[in-house]
Amino acid sequence: MKFDIIIPCWNTGDLLCRALQSVLDQTHQDYEVYVIDGSDNEGDKQYYERIVNGDKRFHYLVQDKDKHPYAAGARNQGIAAGTSTHIAFLDSDDIWYKEHLGLHDLEWGVEDNPSLVWSGLEADIGMMSAFTGKEVIMRHRACFYAYELPDLPEDGRWMWGAYLFGLVMVPTNITVSRTALEGVNGFPHLRYHEDKLMQTRIIHANPNVRCIEEITCYADWHREGKVSGTLFEQVNSAPAECQELFEEHSDLSAQMLKPYAQEFIDTHGESFHLSTLNPLWNDISRLCKRVVDGN
Repeated sequence: MKFDIIIPCWNTGDLLCRALQSVLDQTHQDYEVYVIDGSDNEGDKQYYERIVNGDKRFHYLVQDKDKHPYAAGARNQGIAAGTSTHIAFLDSDDIWYKEHLGLHDLEWGVEDNPSLVWSGLEADIGMMSAFTGKEVIMRHRACFYAYELPDLPEDGRWMWGAYLFGLVMVPTNITVSRTALEGVNGFPHLRYHEDKLMQTRIIHANPNVRCIEEITCYADWHREGKVSGTLFEQVNSAPAECQELFEEHSDLSAQMLKPYAQEFIDTHGESFHLSTLNPLWNDISRLCKRVVDGN
């Protein structure tokens, strides 16, 4: 299967070289790459040329910020330039591990017409210590075997409760069919949460989502200065449409996730959150109990 790979960049510098090299290192080599440069004065072009070295599969585009604003618009510009039936995304400061595209290709080969394929991701995240008040760096492994859970349902509507288990869906760890993207008009032109809303719309329209258990990519969220909030903060800060769909499917998500929540409590205990600095774990423990108790 051939993929269009969409990589927006903004003054990313050497990190763009790292991202592009991770594409070149893929075991699956059937792709076209579209790098959309939103930097000042095409500032990332020299880094692009350093790695691409004339490879005809790579295409450099200058972002049209009037027609295609923000990261969402850059991705839409790249999507419009390509022609492949399936699309992968890589943020310019992230990397794919070498089997990423190959594992996604295998999942798309299953004949059940998924709308989206999702794999595990690990990231360095800055957290605020409850004891010192200072930032600590935590390696978060957002994958499907992290808590030794059984296979998750193929009905992707469980994803409205996915953060219950710390599973993260971002552009870097998904591939999407062009048909599904066109059905929701691509990424909404928002400065933040554009990916969350796009993914929510796709899964609402076709909840058939394929999940890859392995971790296939890495994101350096600490470098970006991101400090993780709690689950409730993430949900509450999302666009209203996301929140409405979350509420619409919350009962279904809870029903589908109840056995996993019970297993988490049985494995770690209800007081597990007392031993961690990560606020996400507080939410996991609390929400597991809520799901199991049915409230």
